[in-house]
Amino acid sequence: GRYPQLALLTLCLGLVSFTFASPLLNAFSRGGIHSILSNCFGDGWGVPFLRSAAFAVVTPIVCIPLGFLFALLAKDCANFLRAPLAILMAPMLMGGVALAFCVKLDVLRSATVVGLIANRAFIPTWGLMLLAQTWQLLTLATYLFWFRLQLVPARIHRFAEGSGLSALEYARDVYWPHARNLAGILTLFISTTSFYEFIKFYLVLRASPGGGTELASHWLLRFYNFYADVDPRVATRMSLAMAGVGIVFAIVVALVAITMTLASIDIGTRWLAKVGSRRPGRHSVRPNFVAACAIVTAVLPVAGLVPYLRWRSFVPI
Repeated sequence: GRYPQLALLTLCLGLVSFTFASPLLNAFSRGGIHSILSNCFGDGWGVPFLRSAAFAVVTPIVCIPLGFLFALLAKDCANFLRAPLAILMAPMLMGGVALAFCVKLDVLRSATVVGLIANRAFIPTWGLMLLAQTWQLLTLATYLFWFRLQLVPARIHRFAEGSGLSALEYARDVYWPHARNLAGILTLFISTTSFYEFIKFYLVLRASPGGGTELASHWLLRFYNFYADVDPRVATRMSLAMAGVGIVFAIVVALVAITMTLASIDIGTRWLAKVGSRRPGRHSVRPNFVAACAIVTAVLPVAGLVPYLRWRSFVPI
């Protein structure tokens, strides 16, 4: 091929991955497909895995188009806002534990919110968790898209200006093709992260099968703990086999999420380009406003923790 070094590197990485995955594949073969499938129903893995799959599809469908839109709107922000935009990566870098405590201390202080999710009603409960996941991942996607759009070559801009493209045609023919590969990678990352989500549901909702909030990761932990009381070796082998099922699920879900997300933006940009005719202009107020709102959105939940920083609020462990 044209890139033999890349092919060799891919082969080596595949062999290394197979070496690490061999215990899992061995456990999967010992567990038997029939026994794994028979454990799907009732209190089995079927419903939690489907919940994780739905969460892993919906999250990127929300985060990627909105992230691309906000990046477009903030693309020409003033220079003094460009460095602070890196704060948009802060929710992702905080990690799931810190973010879960932000949700508990900021949102769950409201008696109204607590009352809405007390019985684990579907819309408020999953809306809250989608909001938390979106805060962590949408801000990251917005910043990476914004940074990517700064790298569009000047020759492409000159060609587009000479062709008389409208603002929405710019998005369809210039910006979206330049960011589409990044969108695919981000969708893969967001989908996989959401499928294996654990700590936010555990800390905020006390995820449980009775409350309808148990995801695949919670079920795997409960599955292992159940068999560990009998025989830790059996628990390890069977949990690895179920983890193999989870990997298959995660791969299929990621492919579905990538296809649906990219297709939705493809269709959206094509449709909008047909209905819009306004020429692109150099605005300063709107990009600055969007960039400032994005920065405030990333920081505001953390700022809500300031009252807890007083020394009297700390409780010794």
